[in-house]
Amino acid sequence: RTRWAQHARSETRARDTMDDVVRAVSVLYGTDALQQAEANRWLMAFAETPAAWDLCCELVLSAPASEHRFFGANVLLTKVRREWAGLGGEARNQVFGALSTLVVETSRREQGGLACKRLCLAVGAAAAQQAELCAPCLSMALELGGAEHGQGGAVAAFALLCALPDEIEQLASGGGGGEQPAGSSRAGAEDLLPFAQPVARLVEAHVAPRAGSSAELRKSALSCLRAWAGSVPQALTLRMLAEAHGALLEGLLAALADEDSVEAAADALGEVCSLEECSLSVAPGDVLLAATVSERFLRLRAQLGAAAEAGDNDDWAFAFARALGSFGA
Repeated sequence: RTRWAQHARSETRARDTMDDVVRAVSVLYGTDALQQAEANRWLMAFAETPAAWDLCCELVLSAPASEHRFFGANVLLTKVRREWAGLGGEARNQVFGALSTLVVETSRREQGGLACKRLCLAVGAAAAQQAELCAPCLSMALELGGAEHGQGGAVAAFALLCALPDEIEQLASGGGGGEQPAGSSRAGAEDLLPFAQPVARLVEAHVAPRAGSSAELRKSALSCLRAWAGSVPQALTLRMLAEAHGALLEGLLAALADEDSVEAAADALGEVCSLEECSLSVAPGDVLLAATVSERFLRLRAQLGAAAEAGDNDDWAFAFARALGSFGA
């Protein structure tokens, strides 16, 4: 009875803490400034505790409102970025497995909502700090991108595929992360390279002219192309897109005419036209490729002139000009 009583008290304390977190987050989204400040202090202290790992996982799965689930996911992201190196090897594996399960579950339940995207960042942050987690992270992303997982799976897939290279870049530039986990190395471009072509095929499936994807998914796919072309530029040059992913290149250029997608398209084109990977030699197809891309820009000359004359489409015109400059360089 004593052991049962201790277990019951432990479960009661956990439930009390969970209820306290839910109440505090609700206050945080309220209108009383003094109560908000107090709730914020309490939640920040809670987030520093070891118990926050399990409680926030539970919060994501069972909290009554989206703001509670988002809070739980955000705490998990912060803890991965700050505390990953301090966890033991077994604990890191358990946390990575739990986060991966949460990504799959929230992609299905919430169609890739805000909590799901924060969890994707957390998985990417873990893999960036521990190179051996890159392959399972990227394999999960590519599986979620399959048609059987629907819109939510695709949203989560692109969130994961953007998160990992961005987190790697952030660590390389000295931002984020603490000490290196014992016995592990940080991820780098060499860990991404084997997945570059499967990622390009997934992007192509949503960017190609007749892909039928939503505008939001198309922008996510273009953002993914930007991230990967920036991280492994040797694998995703303009020449390579033309040779192996013609429909992707066609969709990328077509997106320049779309006000909703032009920013993401300009960013992606800037990376695939990176001067770092320009070759001084001219391949037989390069002249035709340059002529084809130039012709696509010329098609938009009338749209650019109309935007300049109307003076009400400066954002599109500026993004188009950036894309043109990237290609011209």
